[in-house]
Amino acid sequence: MGEKLVPLATRDDLIKQIPAVKRKHSSYLEYAAISAPEDLFPKEILDQAAKKSIEEFRSGVYLQQGDGSFAFTPFPSNAQLSPFLSISWDEDSKSIWLGGNFSSFRVDLGKSTASAFSAWR
Repeated sequence: MGEKLVPLATRDDLIKQIPAVKRKHSSYLEYAAISAPEDLFPKEILDQAAKKSIEEFRSGVYLQQGDGSFAFTPFPSNAQLSPFLSISWDEDSKSIWLGGNFSSFRVDLGKSTASAFSAWR
């Protein structure tokens, strides 16, 4: 099928932020056909946009090393399934306790209640 870059925002949501999108994509069918950023914005606008790279998508912690620097340690894969709203350090067991799940997303994004992980060492 191939890869496509598509907007995460719905047509209605994007029009609320950028009304000119309505003129360029006057129907949901046209909006659904977007397969690249150039289909949404003129090349001149994209050329002026700040481009940022992303290196890490996993949740985790930065732990201070003996030399004072910090090293990123990702949480285990089963702790990546839903957001955490609370993180607590238990000094006695040397464990990080994670509390999470989130169900207040918009209806079209669904719930994020896959958290089945509570402690990490």
